[in-house]
Amino acid sequence: MPRRARARGSGGGGGEEVKVEDDFVDSVLNFGGGGREEDGDDGEEQQQQAAAAAVGKEFKSKNLEAERRRRGRLNGNIFALRAVMSKEATLSDAIEHIKNLQNEALELQRQLADSPGEAWEKQGSASCSESFVPTENTHYQGQVELISLGSCKYNLKIFWTKRAGLFTKVLEALCSYKVQVLSLNTISFYGYAESFFNIEVKGEQDVVMVELRSLLSSIVESKTEGEKERKTNNLAGNSRCPTPPPPVHPTAETPPERLLLLLLLLLRPPAAAAALHRDEETRREQQTIEEEDICFEIRGDRWKAGAAGHDSSTWPCGRGTHTHKDSATRGIAAMDHAELTTEQVLKRDIPWESYMANKLISGTCLQLLRRYDHKPESQRGPLLDEDGPSYVRVFLNILRNISKEDTVEYVLALIDEMLAVNPKRAALFYDKSLSGEDIYDPFLSNWFVQEKSCKILTQIISARPKMQNGIVPNGEASNSKSKLTSTQDVLRGLVDWLCSQLRNPTHPNCSVPTAMHCLATLLREQYVRALFVQADGVKLLIPLISPASTQQSIQLLYETCLCIWLLSFYDAAVDYLSTTRVMPRLVEVVKGSTKEKVVRVVIMSIRNLLAKGAFAAQMIDLGLPHIVQNLKAQAWTDEDLLDALNQLEIGLKDNLKKLSSFEKYKQQVLLGHLDWSPMHKDPSFWRENINNFEENDFQILRVLMTIIDTSADTTALAVACYDLSQFLQYHPSGRIVVADLKAKDRVMKLMNHENAEVRKNALLCVQRLFLGAKYASFLQT
Repeated sequence: MPRRARARGSGGGGGEEVKVEDDFVDSVLNFGGGGREEDGDDGEEQQQQAAAAAVGKEFKSKNLEAERRRRGRLNGNIFALRAVMSKEATLSDAIEHIKNLQNEALELQRQLADSPGEAWEKQGSASCSESFVPTENTHYQGQVELISLGSCKYNLKIFWTKRAGLFTKVLEALCSYKVQVLSLNTISFYGYAESFFNIEVKGEQDVVMVELRSLLSSIVESKTEGEKERKTNNLAGNSRCPTPPPPVHPTAETPPERLLLLLLLLLRPPAAAAALHRDEETRREQQTIEEEDICFEIRGDRWKAGAAGHDSSTWPCGRGTHTHKDSATRGIAAMDHAELTTEQVLKRDIPWESYMANKLISGTCLQLLRRYDHKPESQRGPLLDEDGPSYVRVFLNILRNISKEDTVEYVLALIDEMLAVNPKRAALFYDKSLSGEDIYDPFLSNWFVQEKSCKILTQIISARPKMQNGIVPNGEASNSKSKLTSTQDVLRGLVDWLCSQLRNPTHPNCSVPTAMHCLATLLREQYVRALFVQADGVKLLIPLISPASTQQSIQLLYETCLCIWLLSFYDAAVDYLSTTRVMPRLVEVVKGSTKEKVVRVVIMSIRNLLAKGAFAAQMIDLGLPHIVQNLKAQAWTDEDLLDALNQLEIGLKDNLKKLSSFEKYKQQVLLGHLDWSPMHKDPSFWRENINNFEENDFQILRVLMTIIDTSADTTALAVACYDLSQFLQYHPSGRIVVADLKAKDRVMKLMNHENAEVRKNALLCVQRLFLGAKYASFLQT
């Protein structure tokens, strides 16, 4: 213990002024002073200070010097300790200590959550005095303050009672007015919260801010039933302190992920937040339907938008079209919805009860939907077998009377799933009980709606009953008063729309596959083939015929080749195909494809085209006979494919004989019109007719030599050199005959020709001329 301070005088008894060092007070405060004994020392020292002041002497404290020395020793010890301790050990101890503190905090939070009443009582007992008397103002009303900062920026202050979902509603309100939150701070205390927003508003600020203030005030000032009950209890004197609000925990209604999404949405720039806003808006619409939205989106006699006409990228419609509220964002929304899958749409919960309350569906429809909706196929199948037409009527009525996008997509997904499980169910749309229903118009958009409508409409049209003579009726689809929904008009509009999607796809991934899927079904009808040719759609198929790699492209290739096979039964389409490069592309596909169904449909298409036009000569020139032989050697399991290969092989041989007659060849040579006809590269032609070249003292060879000397046609020169090389290979005395005709020098001159094809065949001829027939067969032709 430091020695007690004594008063020192500078003289005998004269009074001296006493001066107290200010650092003494700081030393006591910083180092904690001491116990009662130090307090006594302080009192005694003060008495000595007063005595020194009375006699006029300066007072000097010994405790101050001792304290300074003690501080110096402590600092020296701390520095020495730091020198011997490693930084790693210090950091590890600090981290472990922080973890322990965090665990203790979590444990306290858990205990507080388990017994909120006790925690509140303890907290309330420390903060409420015995004289506290509750008044009507004990429960504070929510408040909203909005202060303009200029240049579209505002300070928003919200005081509100904490309760589940309230903060989420505030964020949703800001989202609905496209307000960008620049910063956000929230303070929570005793069941209340105060939030400070720094926001930026776009558009008409006056209107937006008035509406936003009103909306936020209605949100924060609203009271739950629990709050009203607590206020009643407080006024009655049942509690001396305000009753604590229930603890706020994440619920199914306001999950943390949703709250995080809203915060990210508000704190992101507007351009980046647009996509998040659409996702959140879509999710909200799946949960609830506002009455005014339903009434607004009902398509009635007053709602005639789009009836005047349509462009090539819009689904052809009859009396009207499903019109969205925000037409400016239709393209973006359509692109977003195009990525939807049937499984995603079928996960939605549609509030059918709300529709019945607004008289959009009947009670009977609601009962049928409850039995059918979100049920497995094992339960849906018997329902459709028992009362399928009733469910079809329900689906048609919903598509006809309700234009809400989510609901339309959901019903279309239900129909698509129903037909995908059993395509024969499309006949339900032609049940006698539906004779008064217009079964086409509801499918006449959001890309998901277009895609599903197109597929469903295709199946429904294809399933319509045939007459006794086998002819499919093309008259009225139903008893509808509208003439625009006759089968002919629907097919014409459907084919035009499919062709427009092939020409200018409105979606990069869905347009072409959807169009080809529907055409592969519709082209089974002669009337549709005629419409397709008239729409100039045949040429749109040719670029799609190419070897495929992925599963999706394989399916697209299969459906494209299936369309070619269906068109091969229509003469007008065959005439058009003869003017295109469809045959080289088909041969290329069959050479490189290993998928059995693709090979089958290509071979069947080639078999149909063999006897028509000039396709036979093209097939032989492309080496199809050799390809067919290789295909026959493979292990195919499809009997139709094997039969088609056998028929194609026989047909190619017959055509090869017709095209390979020596008289026809002789006529070509004598006229000097040489081209790459099949006979030139047909080994059987040379084996069977090689002796005919000896006629008239090798007249054909002499004419070939004349062509080599005089012709300016590069094709004729190349063919003449090639034929001369074939003669050298197959005739036993070919080298002697050609040498007598002095052909070597003439052909060698062409080895320097400017045309590559001429040089190639001239070189082949010279090689065989030097090697002879024994080794000529080893040369590549």
